[in-house]
Amino acid sequence: MSLGGLKAVGGGSLTWLRLVPVVVAFASGGVIGVVGGTVRARQEMVRAFRHPEKIPDRILPRVRARLGLSPDQAARVEEIVRRRHATMETLRTTAQTRQLEEFYAMRAEVTTTLTPAQAIEWTALCKTIEQRFLPPLSATPGSPDGRASGPPSLRPRPWS
Repeated sequence: MSLGGLKAVGGGSLTWLRLVPVVVAFASGGVIGVVGGTVRARQEMVRAFRHPEKIPDRILPRVRARLGLSPDQAARVEEIVRRRHATMETLRTTAQTRQLEEFYAMRAEVTTTLTPAQAIEWTALCKTIEQRFLPPLSATPGSPDGRASGPPSLRPRPWS
């Protein structure tokens, strides 16, 4: 048996050569699926993180469908979720304000121990950390990055 001019040694089959593309395609599909799923999950988390005011609108249809709520139940659940979510947002904003104050204090304190070149690098690192990992203060719908102007004591940012 031959494949493209190659002959099997010892009269064996080259079936395994036919399986290689199938295995590669299957593995590639798995990798693409995992990476795509991870990217999508991250996008959803970032969206919820940047726009917490939209959470009730996103979860209420799922709750209604999953629990099979009657119209009366759906109306009561919606009122409860929206009321409690507003309270949770107030608590979150208060905690975030204090968290950012500590972050800025840390940044300023560390900066005093650094050389000017290190301070520039530290400032860039802090900016990246804030943008990627610290929640925005009271995200404003429609703002480009979902961040609000925040309390005057915290804005403008030290590196702006």
